[in-house]
Amino acid sequence: MLVPSIYPTKSWSDELDNAKQLAEESGTSQRQPLLNSLSLKSRNVFGTTSTSDLESMGPDTLDISADAKKIYRFIVGLDDGFPKVMTTEEVQNNLHDPFTRLLLAKGLFPLTTKAVVEELEKTQGQDSGLITRNVFLIGEGGKLPWDGTTDKVNRTFRFTFAIRINGGIGPDILISTGTNVESTKGFLQLMSWDPDLKGYHFFQRLGSLWIWSGNSYDALNASTRHKGPFSGHINGGPVMKELEQPWQNWHSMNATIALPSHHPLQQNPYFQEKGTGDQFEKLVKTGMDKLNQARIERSIINGAVRDFDFFMRQILDSLNVNLISSIQESRAVQADDSLPLPFSFFANMAGFSLADIEPDIEQIKVRGNIYLQSLVDFDFALITDGARIPGDTHFAFFVPEVSREDMNLLEKMIRHEMISKKMVASILMVDFPNPLYSEKRKSLLQYVPNDIKAGNQGFHFDEVFIENIKRSGKIDDPNLPEGELVTNWSLENWQEVFESRLIAYFKNLKVKSETQEGYNNFVRVAEYRRKRFMTTPLYEFDLTFAKTNMDASQFPLTMHIDGTVAGS
Repeated sequence: MLVPSIYPTKSWSDELDNAKQLAEESGTSQRQPLLNSLSLKSRNVFGTTSTSDLESMGPDTLDISADAKKIYRFIVGLDDGFPKVMTTEEVQNNLHDPFTRLLLAKGLFPLTTKAVVEELEKTQGQDSGLITRNVFLIGEGGKLPWDGTTDKVNRTFRFTFAIRINGGIGPDILISTGTNVESTKGFLQLMSWDPDLKGYHFFQRLGSLWIWSGNSYDALNASTRHKGPFSGHINGGPVMKELEQPWQNWHSMNATIALPSHHPLQQNPYFQEKGTGDQFEKLVKTGMDKLNQARIERSIINGAVRDFDFFMRQILDSLNVNLISSIQESRAVQADDSLPLPFSFFANMAGFSLADIEPDIEQIKVRGNIYLQSLVDFDFALITDGARIPGDTHFAFFVPEVSREDMNLLEKMIRHEMISKKMVASILMVDFPNPLYSEKRKSLLQYVPNDIKAGNQGFHFDEVFIENIKRSGKIDDPNLPEGELVTNWSLENWQEVFESRLIAYFKNLKVKSETQEGYNNFVRVAEYRRKRFMTTPLYEFDLTFAKTNMDASQFPLTMHIDGTVAGS
């Protein structure tokens, strides 16, 4: 059977079912041609997406004779053609996770979400011990009011299940699926933790087959990186885009997902037991921490750290991000209110904290009348399915921020003495008013060695990195990232100097935030970062962000230390 794109949408499931039906009705051969030009926007676990074209994925044929009682393998970037049946030996050698061990390896191949959950729970007290289930609901339109203009809007509701076995650390199995839990057609994917591998295995149900799509470490290999599930799970771990309060699109303690009494989801038992975003946040952070620790330990051999440049890419680049907003609901903002903006929009304060940089700064706030006027100035509106709802997202000022996964990894890099706190601070102070999408910091990747030695508070990397930069011949220009970094590194009283710079920066921001022009410039930067995020596989639904009337030709935009904004 052909797999044109890992993690298919309903459109691919329908295409697959139609091909089977045509073959059965016409009595033709078992291989039917598909639409070569069909372009799919396909889901990964927890709703991340990747776009693939059938023509790039192999033969345009569909084998309907596949044995549904086998485990299939298809890892995009490694495997060609269509999925191959895994032999018993391959399964035993590669898959030691609970989904395989408790179900697939025993010939149990449930094809609906409900069946997967129920079959897993049947193993309780037999092969698995105690099983704990948590269910969560997300929908980009979940907080929209229900009225005549929005009743028909697709709110993109979907469930996420977290299953723990024997009270393990973090979730052992994570399932992402639609709300029709008895459907054999919609998307159904899961991640399953392998204690021997110390990583996740990725599975998807495609038609009547279960397909293994690789593991966490395939996310880091050149041939498979950014492909299949790893287009969204860039570093091989769980993804929750809104990983901090107020959990914009999740049912949460900050804002519930409420449905009218006649909505069919009201009859869904999983809807009734849905947990809150803060609960899922804890589970995701635990899973993220577990994988990052495993990656660190796996990289160290006799004090030497292999592929250190992969770690530094997460610090110097913005391949993965989270989304954050004000904690205030947009519709509730009044002219005389004070709207707090996220610290992380202005600087990577989480990273600075890891380096013991703790400036005494105040959160930037904007007056309600200024915020409300900006919605008019930039014609903010939520637009989807032919509906146009004027205004911002449910929680105001929804923007990308530095990835919490990356900062969790950085904490471990410091703790394992791969890099010093001074070097971390020196790096983060390069172009610090732009915590995301900084071409200046990204350009420093060329000086990062592939392998280093751990220990001595990160001395080896610090020394090699600085020497590589000094050989560039660019350190005399303080406007270049090389010159800025070496200047930062040369400071004796670096903590005091860096904290003073941040304090001065936030004072400038406060002044700018008090004027319409100054705040509108913040909004322009926010829109630029949203547009950057929208070019990545993590962006999937129209209702994720409000749309504006801004001209993209003004981008890219950068923030300066004086609080002004300019094209870079």
